[in-house]
Amino acid sequence: MSGLVDANELTLRRVHLLDNQAKRGGALRAANEVVVTLDESLLQGNSTIDAGPGNFIGPAIYCQGCALNIRSSTITASGADGGGAVHVDENGQLNMVNSTLSANQGGGIRLTNAHAHVKFATLVDNGGADLSFSSFDDSHIFEVGGSILQSTTGFNCGSGDAPASLGYNVLSDESCGFATAGDLENTDALLGTLAANSGLTPTHRPAAGSPAIDRVP
Repeated sequence: MSGLVDANELTLRRVHLLDNQAKRGGALRAANEVVVTLDESLLQGNSTIDAGPGNFIGPAIYCQGCALNIRSSTITASGADGGGAVHVDENGQLNMVNSTLSANQGGGIRLTNAHAHVKFATLVDNGGADLSFSSFDDSHIFEVGGSILQSTTGFNCGSGDAPASLGYNVLSDESCGFATAGDLENTDALLGTLAANSGLTPTHRPAAGSPAIDRVP
């Protein structure tokens, strides 16, 4: 485990944040243009606690106007309160790559007046919606590419604004309306259960014959 902190930057590498609780951001909360990088880490079983109206936000991570980078990490089993396990608002920025959000009770990623760029991510059975996006003045961008969205407990995309597809996504329903080159909606990605698959955090391995294998040219 290593961590680097200065006045406006936090890097967490190869850490496990397990079973934490807070009013907002059960495992991690950042604000005011702080740059946070989560690398090769596991967040599991985190939740918000009942502390009055408006405090149920981001059971795993709450980014309030911060810049949040999530790389090669897994976020799982977050509580249901507060919507998406990762909640970004107030013109925050999420960049997520090669990461997994699985079985988070309240949903996967929730953006409110914020930006996000998600690539090569796997979102599985996050209650409610894997992705939720609202831009009140339509000035914010949520891009998703080369990712797998599979849900038997909710929808791939919730109501509100639609994320934009960068192509080559495999989705279990058509709630996102993705129709860019390489997108497959209403498609079973044939994923295994969340397990140790030779990486530093648990993942969902595609079975032989999965349409997600070698999908991105």
